Amino acid sequence: MSIMNDERKFNLIAMTLEDFFATVYKGLLENKGLITTALVSIPVVGTLGTWIGKRGKTEKDGIFLANLVIWIATGVFAFAVIVALIGMSMEKSLLQGDFMLLCAPIACVTGTFFGIRKIFPLGELSSTHTLKDIGIFLIGCLVVWFIFKTFRGWGILFFGSVIQLVLWLTAGYWLMRRMAKRAFGKNKKSDG
Repeated sequence: MSIMNDERKFNLIAMTLEDFFATVYKGLLENKGLITTALVSIPVVGTLGTWIGKRGKTEKDGIFLANLVIWIATGVFAFAVIVALIGMSMEKSLLQGDFMLLCAPIACVTGTFFGIRKIFPLGELSSTHTLKDIGIFLIGCLVVWFIFKTFRGWGILFFGSVIQLVLWLTAGYWLMRRMAKRAFGKNKKSDG
């Protein structure tokens, strides 16, 4: 049986999803110093590049770099959250995770927003507006998911007329559609 498990660990086709995640986590642990250094240097290098870009003839280069660094830091943080959720779904405690691997994405995103905020107001950057819209949309999706999970979709007791129920459902649909368009649709404003 152990020979089969050893063969599966190195054969990607025969590998189970649990074996895959365990192998990836071991790889992260083996390179945690490099990963932590890279994630801590993203805010420093990104803020410095944004500051240099802002000093040019126009602020376009600085705004582009600020948006790029914010997206990179947010992507790293989102990846870390997904990895933590996968670990928790495998009945592993978050407290069993490596301290440096858990704190580096938080330091990366916090340092990035703090550094970029010192150079540009965050309200001027399209990336922060888009992240806000996506966050609001995801919170709306979580509320809808919670309602359907709690009431099993159709078990909601509604005291009122059918017209009121239709109006509430229409308003909810319109709100979710508007939030989705704001989060994922084309923005009329641009940074450049």
